[in-house]
Amino acid sequence: MSMEESVFLTFDEAREAVCIDFEQYGPQPDQLRRVMEILGAGHSLPEDEPMGGVARTLFALHRPGPDKLLDICTEVFWTRALPGSGPGGEPGLFVATDMERFECTRCGMCCRALDFHRECTAGDVRVWREAGRDDILEWVRPEADGTYRIWVRPGSELVAEVCPWLTQEPGNVWACSIHDLKPGVCKEYPGSRKHAYKTGCPTARPRCRVG
Repeated sequence: MSMEESVFLTFDEAREAVCIDFEQYGPQPDQLRRVMEILGAGHSLPEDEPMGGVARTLFALHRPGPDKLLDICTEVFWTRALPGSGPGGEPGLFVATDMERFECTRCGMCCRALDFHRECTAGDVRVWREAGRDDILEWVRPEADGTYRIWVRPGSELVAEVCPWLTQEPGNVWACSIHDLKPGVCKEYPGSRKHAYKTGCPTARPRCRVG
């Protein structure tokens, strides 16, 4: 597995990534049961408890060693995971993104349907300021907690339902009119094949089983 096709996670980061996975997507009962089985915690899910909370409780009560954590990551992320060491020599796991054969078809779904309005960073804003792009900054609203919100219609409190920088081209394909300056959240999407699949990308086809 090459570095370009994978993400390195320390063991603590891997456990947290598993919990976040259960928090950010819809119910994944089959995978959570499999995690419970790997940890030796049975397979009966608690009723009326968020799956992310169940995962955190499981890790607190049954802290997995490297081998079990590798099996859990393989199961939860629908991909390959291998033990290894990070840049600083810290032990952890390399988790494949499974994106090496992913090809964007420019369907525009991610720009039209996903909730990205609170994902703007101070770094994004700095880039737009340095580029003198006041037209972009007009759509950015600073929040009281120091964060930023995009894309807020100028002169209002309403966020745009569709990205204002999305343009349709001949052949029913879509393009970003600020491609070189688009926010980091857009540049990084989808990050992994499972994330693409779970957020509705029609071209994403996970190689491992879907649960």
